[in-house]
Amino acid sequence: MQRTLVVSRFVALTAASMLLLAPIRAMADDTTLTGDGVTPVSGGSTIDLGTVCVGESVTKDVLVSVTRQGQGQVFANGSTVTVTASATGTGLTAALGSNTIKLPANWEKLANRTQSGTVSAALTLSPTTAGAFSGSVAFDATGASTDKGTITRSATLAVTGTARNCNTAPTITVNDVTLEGNTLGGRTLVFGEIGSATDAEDQNAPAVSCTPAIGSVLPLGATRVSCTATDSAGLTATATGTVTVVDTAAPVLTDLPASATIEATSAAGAAYTYQTPKAQDVVWGDVPVSCTPASGGTFPVGSTTITCTATDGSGQVGSGSFVVNVVDTTAPVITVSDVTAEGNTRGGATVDFALPTATDTVDGSTVVTCDKSSGDLFPVGDTTVTCTSTDSAGNRATAAFVVRVTDTTAPVISAKNLTVEGNTTGGATVTFDQPTATDIVDGATTVSCSKNSGDFFDLGENTVTCTSVDRSGNQATATFTVTVTDSTAPVLTGMPQDATVEGNTLGGANWSYVAPTATDVVDANPGVTCEPGDSAFYPLGKTTVTCTATDASGNKTSASFTVTVVDTAAPVIELTGVTPAPNAAGWNNGAVTATWTCTDSVSGASTVTETVSTEGANQSVTGTCTDKSGNSASNTVSGINIDKTAPVLTVNGPENGSTISSCTPTAPARPTFTATDALSGVADQGDNWTTPASGVVGSYTYTAWAIDNAGNRAEQTRRFTVATKPATMSAFSQPINADGSSRFKLGSTIPVKIQVTCDGKPVTDAVVKLTVQKLSDSTSAGEQEAVSTSAATTGNLFRYSDPQYIFNLSTKSGYSTGSYQLTATLADGQTRTVTVQLVK
Repeated sequence: MQRTLVVSRFVALTAASMLLLAPIRAMADDTTLTGDGVTPVSGGSTIDLGTVCVGESVTKDVLVSVTRQGQGQVFANGSTVTVTASATGTGLTAALGSNTIKLPANWEKLANRTQSGTVSAALTLSPTTAGAFSGSVAFDATGASTDKGTITRSATLAVTGTARNCNTAPTITVNDVTLEGNTLGGRTLVFGEIGSATDAEDQNAPAVSCTPAIGSVLPLGATRVSCTATDSAGLTATATGTVTVVDTAAPVLTDLPASATIEATSAAGAAYTYQTPKAQDVVWGDVPVSCTPASGGTFPVGSTTITCTATDGSGQVGSGSFVVNVVDTTAPVITVSDVTAEGNTRGGATVDFALPTATDTVDGSTVVTCDKSSGDLFPVGDTTVTCTSTDSAGNRATAAFVVRVTDTTAPVISAKNLTVEGNTTGGATVTFDQPTATDIVDGATTVSCSKNSGDFFDLGENTVTCTSVDRSGNQATATFTVTVTDSTAPVLTGMPQDATVEGNTLGGANWSYVAPTATDVVDANPGVTCEPGDSAFYPLGKTTVTCTATDASGNKTSASFTVTVVDTAAPVIELTGVTPAPNAAGWNNGAVTATWTCTDSVSGASTVTETVSTEGANQSVTGTCTDKSGNSASNTVSGINIDKTAPVLTVNGPENGSTISSCTPTAPARPTFTATDALSGVADQGDNWTTPASGVVGSYTYTAWAIDNAGNRAEQTRRFTVATKPATMSAFSQPINADGSSRFKLGSTIPVKIQVTCDGKPVTDAVVKLTVQKLSDSTSAGEQEAVSTSAATTGNLFRYSDPQYIFNLSTKSGYSTGSYQLTATLADGQTRTVTVQLVK
């Protein structure tokens, strides 16, 4: 069992917690100790380190300071006091964190009992045997005195403690228990509910772990649980028990609906919807709930109890109920309508009406009784009829309607409409029979009209109004129409003959003619229209002109003739441009388009384009204009030169992307080029050459270009690199062996040699650095190698001595016997390593 006890260091000090050590000379400065910064100790006092296990350790701090005291031999102003500590006793050590105390510059003038800064000493007891411990620690504080000499102040601290053996395992018990489920799925495992664990030696209880884990959920039923207790030394004890989880609690219903009273909506009762309650179970969580009767069903008139139950997975049942009352408080509804009847006999009218009906929400149709019957005689005026109906629940309804008898019937006039053909200018003279009238009460009555037989009637529909009044003052009015028609069409005279004309304007010709005239029996001035009109535009081709005579009644007579417009003249073609225009050399490097304008008196203006896209010299193209009548004219353009192909470049020199490497690089020759163009010829050419800013090594860029007479440009760029071939560093040369067996006498100068070459030739300007690292203090047997008598090399760079690099390594200072690794490093990062041994 491993234990380590550490007492906190650097606990705050107060002046009251310090005691003075016995002074060497009266009234001189003292050395002050505190055992733990709270409990003061002084020379001859004891500090107890408590109890500690054998093989372990306990540490407590002691603070040391100087206290100003008296006017005798004291420490000098601003001096530095050195503190030492010496421990006596097996297993006891004393270690100072710092061993000096810097006194203030005015130390000698400070008041008595003024305390200086402190240093801390850690006292550590590490016993190897059990039993009581007794030892001590001596502290000395030494520094310059006021008389320019040296003074020392001392204090001894007794140290006690107790060591014992600590190696007993903890004790653990796991019981067989039965527990009620307390969470979803079972019960959370808590060790304190199933067992206990103790340790006789630890202040703290041992750590416990179980399988299944503490905090996990044990399912319903029996589960074997194995638990292990571990003390601070890592000793363990294990116990096993059976935990049985049971579920005896029924689910709990929540949100149970309250009882309700609802009105019946039919003979069957009323539909009712309720929210199904929820159920929660500690172990099973949400449990489904079922209710009877179900929500949304129809409940009969009266009281119905709804019972809801929930059953968990363990068979535990929770239940609840509520009541739904269905009542009938609604009376029947009687449907009535007022009745109006026209008088049909002396004193009033015999009136037939349908018996009113009544409906009830629960009973359906109910019987209706009224205080008047259909077919009774009702006087002229209003009569109220009252009706009643009662349902099976005793709800009674009453309703009334009115029977009204009136006399509003006027006599009936008989008249007929007439239609006659117009027989004179503007209309006709018409004869007709006089209309007659009859009344239910009065019989025949007198009729008077606004027009009489033999009067003149205008062309069209004429309305005649007639009236008749009975003895009750009811007046009848009737109308009939006398329609004078005109169905005879006018007669056309002077129609033009068919004509052919030459086109004289855009799209056709302008032409005129003399329009015909017309006469009619009824209409004195019938109108004549022709389409197109007598002075109009006529399109190319044949156009039919139709003339129509129309009288005031819309009667029409039509006749027609044709006008034919012809076009026999060819269009005029004119070149308007060639695009794009050639360059100063007379060449194009793309397609060329020629454009002509076509003009024609009938077809109008248009544009024709032709494009030449093939390469060649002195090419030609023809444009043709054709009007809408097929008449055509042509024009040809020549001297068209097209070159769309760039010149051909041939570059001589290093390939693009290549690298030229050598041990001693030289500047490459500038590349050259040639340019040719088979069609328009080369107009201009040139090149660009870019080299490194300094030296030979680096990137080179060469760009050649050429432009032909058509403006096509060709360009070619080559980029390549001149590089220095890397040097090769050899292994270390004699007297150093590559296998690490070389031995050199400590204090000698070792000649470290190495070669640097490129393509087999020495490199004289390399920068080679040497680093030395000690590997171990041990050496192996072997023969000593020869050493150098030359002066040792300073710094860390080799010097060149044909054909190799040499570093004379001095081992006089900073070296000891053992194995060392030598590393030579080139500027490019190459390294070589070897091991050597230094021996006495």
